[in-house]
Amino acid sequence: MIKSFAVENFRSLKQLELSNLSRVNILVGRSASGKTAALEAIRIALTGTPTVAWQVNSLRGVPMFMPPNPQRDQFESQWASIFNDYDLGRSILFKLTDELNQVTSLKIYFDQRNPITPSTQLALGSSVPTTIVPLAFERVLLGGKTNKLYATVNQQGHFHLDQGQDLRPNSEFFSSNWQSNATQMASWFSQISIDVNDQTKDIVNLICRQFPEIADLAVQAPTQFPLLYATLKYSNRKIPLSLVSSGINKFISLILAIRIFKGGVVLIDEMENGIYYQMFPIFWEALYQSAVETNTQLFLSTHSWECLKAAVPLIEKHSDDFSLIQVFQDQGITKATSVSGSDAAAAIDSDIEVRR
Repeated sequence: MIKSFAVENFRSLKQLELSNLSRVNILVGRSASGKTAALEAIRIALTGTPTVAWQVNSLRGVPMFMPPNPQRDQFESQWASIFNDYDLGRSILFKLTDELNQVTSLKIYFDQRNPITPSTQLALGSSVPTTIVPLAFERVLLGGKTNKLYATVNQQGHFHLDQGQDLRPNSEFFSSNWQSNATQMASWFSQISIDVNDQTKDIVNLICRQFPEIADLAVQAPTQFPLLYATLKYSNRKIPLSLVSSGINKFISLILAIRIFKGGVVLIDEMENGIYYQMFPIFWEALYQSAVETNTQLFLSTHSWECLKAAVPLIEKHSDDFSLIQVFQDQGITKATSVSGSDAAAAIDSDIEVRR
C-alpha cells in the first residue's frame, strides 16, 4: 500500500506531497483545483510508462495524434500539457513510498543527449531535416534497479512508445468520463470465476443484498460477444446488466475492477457520476468491503456533498482506513492538506466546508 507520494512540475502540481495515505483516500475540492491532476500523477507514477502518460492526456478529451515524420514542435506540443506551466525545460518528478519503505520513482524529461533524425527526413531531401528530442522516462524500480523508456520517433519517422513493466503492478485509473464496457465486465467476471478462490458468489450475494430486484448474475453468450446478464425477480428472461440500470452497471463494474486489480491501487475520478444519491451509502460500503477483502488501495475524488456525507458512518466505524485530502489552488498552483479519518468524519458531519 502506498504511504506517501510526491510530485513536481506535473500539470498544476508544481510541488505536491501527500503523506499518511490510507486504505481509502478521498480527494475533495472545487472544480479546477487539481483533483484529477493528482489522480493522474499517481497513475503515471504507478506505471512509469510512456503509453500511460499518452493515455492520460487522451482521457482528458485532448486530441492525441502524431503524424508520420513530425516536426519537432509537433512532437513536443503533444506532451506540453503534462508539464507545469508548459515549461518543457523542467523535468517532471514522481516518488512513491510504500508501507515497507520501498521507493519507486520516475523522472520525465526531453533527453537532449539522444536526438534522432529519421532517415525518411534525409531521403525526402529536406535542406533542414527535423531532429526529434525524445521524451525520456527514467525509472527507479523496486530494489533500486534503474532503466529508461522513451517516447520517440523511429528511423522510419513513425511515432514509437517503448514498452515496459509497470513500476507498481495492478493499478487502474477510471476517469470522470469513463463508461463501463459490457464485454470487459463479462471478461472480469469470468476471470474472477475461474480463480481458485472463486469470489463471484460473494459478489452476487453483495449485489443481491443491495439490489433486491436482482436474483443472480451470470456470463452468457447468445451472440458473438459474452455479456454479463442479470436474473430479475420480476422477469422470466435474463437481461443484459447494462439494460437494467446504468447506475447499477457502474456500481458492479467498479466492484469487479477492485477484485481484478487486487493487491494494487484503483483510482476513480468523480466517483459519484451516474450513481443515484440514495445509492451512495451502499456504494461506499461495497467499495470499502471489496478493498479490504482484496487488500486494494483506493483513491477517490468527488464533487458531491451528498456523496461525502454518505461516507461518514463508514469513516467513523473504520477511521484508521480513511483519509480526506483537500485539494485547492493558490495563485494557479495546486496544494493539498490531509486529515485523518476520525477528524474527516467530524468535519463532514459538522458541515464544515472541506471541499472549499
